[in-house]
Amino acid sequence: MKLDVTCMRYLTKDDYRVLTAVEMGMRNHEMVPIPLIVQIAQLRHAGEYGVVCPYVLLHV
Repeated sequence: MKLDVTCMRYLTKDDYRVLTAVEMGMRNHEMVPIPLIVQIAQLRHAGEYGVVCPYVLLHV
């Protein structure tokens, strides 16, 4: 399976911060809670769900 990098061109700085935070959180958690992602990524409170939700990183 190859990585499709065509969408990586459009990722913002916050998107990369969220992805990095998820990877760091997965060291200790199978499913990383959103408050932990926000804390690690140091996102502003208003934009936390706007960045996390579009990529279906939520398990509701």
